[in-house]
Amino acid sequence: MELGDANRELEKVLNSIFEPLGFVRKSPFVWMREGQSACFILVGIRKDVRGYFAVTASGGIRFGMLSRLLEGSPTNGIHVNVPFHLIEFGGQFAE
Repeated sequence: MELGDANRELEKVLNSIFEPLGFVRKSPFVWMREGQSACFILVGIRKDVRGYFAVTASGGIRFGMLSRLLEGSPTNGIHVNVPFHLIEFGGQFAE
């Protein structure tokens, strides 16, 4: 399987997981849920030289009110983004 095929298959699986939770796909490997704050999930995939596919993900939250208070904030606003492996006890990097 090539990376493009893996991308398509992974997005299908992730859509079936994230959409029932209220997340909408905004762009490749980015899902967002709007409300008083915007929650988003970012996913990355790569093909390792040993032949397997490795996936990482992170979750983020953006508060529009904070972005509006700070002039010159970036287009995506001020947000906090944490890789999922850091949420786990021990915080060891894992794909």
